Amino acid sequence: MTNKELKLYSSLKLKKYRETENLFLIEGEHLVEECLKSIKYKNLLIKLLIEKGRKFSFLNKYKELTGKTETEEIETTKFRKISETKNSQGIAGILQMPEKVKFSKGKLIVALDNINDPGNLGTILRTCHWFGTDTVLISENSVDIYNSKVLRASQGSVFHIDIITDINLNKTLFDLYKDNYDIYLTTLETTYFLDDIKFEADKKTVFVFGNEATGISKDLINNKIYKQIKIKGYSTCESLNIGISTGILLHTFRNKYLIQGRL
Repeated sequence: MTNKELKLYSSLKLKKYRETENLFLIEGEHLVEECLKSIKYKNLLIKLLIEKGRKFSFLNKYKELTGKTETEEIETTKFRKISETKNSQGIAGILQMPEKVKFSKGKLIVALDNINDPGNLGTILRTCHWFGTDTVLISENSVDIYNSKVLRASQGSVFHIDIITDINLNKTLFDLYKDNYDIYLTTLETTYFLDDIKFEADKKTVFVFGNEATGISKDLINNKIYKQIKIKGYSTCESLNIGISTGILLHTFRNKYLIQGRL
């Protein structure tokens, strides 16, 4: 590996260089394997980096793919400069950024308003993947989905669901409302509890979650065409982590439709 390549791959830790180079880096056995399982992302893997002395038997399952991908063994000192983890597993991948996903309107959409914490965003994406969310919409000024902490927290779910970033949420939600979607804003300011909501069978649905500290933006909250809900609490605890809230809400939603025979 040349010093120029080392500098390039190390720079991908920062969003501005990921965008400039149209590349991002994944690290660890699990993320590399999830990438290779992905219909879309497996063809975007342009290089595998392996720390000298490491062996990865799981790659044998993907010889057809990895045989076409450049693989380079590099010294431990160089790998550590690329790595963002303290105890690296010794394997990383360099990927091209995918083309923007075309918005395919499914029955279940999760919209995220100004999510800044990478761990929370990764957890939400993993949760949406688990519950079969069709599309995740992420507003402008949110954390980058190719941030290393987002990728690790998502456990590779980034590679398996449709995610549309840099969304103008006000316009997009209004367009979905006009397209006969039910829009639910999650906010502690409402008196309507999730358990009391009767979701209409076969109705297209969007759940909106807001910033960890400030919640959903006021212009959305003040728009009375959207419904507001919250999860019922049973103590003096002020709030729930947004990742946990997403899981509770999607689980409740799926269970209600199972009972109705929709899913």
